[in-house]
Amino acid sequence: MKELKSKAFWRAVLAELVGMTLFIFLSITAAVGNPNNTNPDQEVKVALAFGLSIATLAQSLGHISGAHLNPAVTLGLLASCQISLLRAVMYIVAQMFGAALASGIVYGVTKGDALGLNTINNDISPGQGVGIELFATFQLVLCVIATTDKRRRDVTGSAPLAIGLSVGLGHLTAISFTGCGINPARSFGPAVILRDFTNHWVYWVGPMCGGVAAALVYDFLLYPKMDDFPDRVRVLVSGPATDYDVNASAIGNKHNRFPDQEVKVALAFGLAIATLAQSLGHVSGAHLNPAVTLGLLVSCQISVFKAFMYIIAQMVGAVLASGIMLKVSPDPETTLALNMLSNGVKAGQGFAIELFATFQLVLCVLASTDKHRTDVAGSAPLAIGLSVGLGHLVAIYWIAPMCGGVAAALVYDFLLCPKKEPFRKRLDVLKGAADPDPSATEALIEPRTPRSSSDT
Repeated sequence: MKELKSKAFWRAVLAELVGMTLFIFLSITAAVGNPNNTNPDQEVKVALAFGLSIATLAQSLGHISGAHLNPAVTLGLLASCQISLLRAVMYIVAQMFGAALASGIVYGVTKGDALGLNTINNDISPGQGVGIELFATFQLVLCVIATTDKRRRDVTGSAPLAIGLSVGLGHLTAISFTGCGINPARSFGPAVILRDFTNHWVYWVGPMCGGVAAALVYDFLLYPKMDDFPDRVRVLVSGPATDYDVNASAIGNKHNRFPDQEVKVALAFGLAIATLAQSLGHVSGAHLNPAVTLGLLVSCQISVFKAFMYIIAQMVGAVLASGIMLKVSPDPETTLALNMLSNGVKAGQGFAIELFATFQLVLCVLASTDKHRTDVAGSAPLAIGLSVGLGHLVAIYWIAPMCGGVAAALVYDFLLCPKKEPFRKRLDVLKGAADPDPSATEALIEPRTPRSSSDT
């Protein structure tokens, strides 16, 4: 029970709560954003939203809690003796609370009566639904355990991205049959808010059994562990010597109300940011967004003067590009992709959507470029680009993003991953009297060296 006295433990629980709230808000908003959710192209949009959400949040929170964000993953890691029983219980409670909280927010923002509630297709039985959920979750938890196995030295890609793709694959497989739970907390949140628990047991039995099965198959058949049984039991009681870490190993048409066009636009924005972050990150940090700049200012990573000049440059660049596009566009009725609220969406609801979408983006930027981390072996520009794409799949245009950026900086710096620098030193950065550590921007280009086995 020594974990109860650890600040890192409670920070990890908080990270699961924050991460689950963001995950459910972003993914469920994408799922309910169009009433025609049965079309194949809409299913692809939902699968992308869920997959990108997990990839982004795993990159952002993996070093704090492991970014389980799924009771089935937590149970699988418990069965694998990688976390303690106490941590597993607290994580699952935090995940369920976060899912219910996010579902309530989405319900208040959209006033929808679906909330992405998981329901079984009329053509299959509950037993068949359990089987589908079990296998879809099995491949997800197998991916999590395999890509984060600290014994491996052959994994050179991004574990968060691999896990995100696994989530997307699970949705493409199961969404037509069960709505794709593969995450009991994700199914629990909408069910609680709508008070509809029809066949809800399917979304607990299938995924939880799949998670345990994946852990047992991997640990005892595919890649057996050599640890002594007493050592593994000790982990269940007292926790591991080092925390599980998901990052231990190192994604112009005016008729853009159609789901496939929304996916195209989201990919275009995300890939543009990923490319430019890779190209300009070593020069300016490639903020390319006033909300990101404000978040980094609040995080005391840039001076007030630099933040002001960056925002001016960003606004001038946006106006210049829009003017050029207006001149060269062959469509005389072009709207230049002007941001407008959808019919039926009030300003307050739009504010909430923009705030949460920007929160996850700036959180990803801060976490992916944190100079204190030594576990990020993937591409920060790609992670940030995916985060931008995710935001477009779910989303007033000034106040909410700026508030989201500030909130992300404060939550990351003071709750999830507090900094050790003296406050005076941080103020010197704001005043421009001291240069920030260049590694904060170099992280966009050069992946950090993963920790060796001796570090773990």
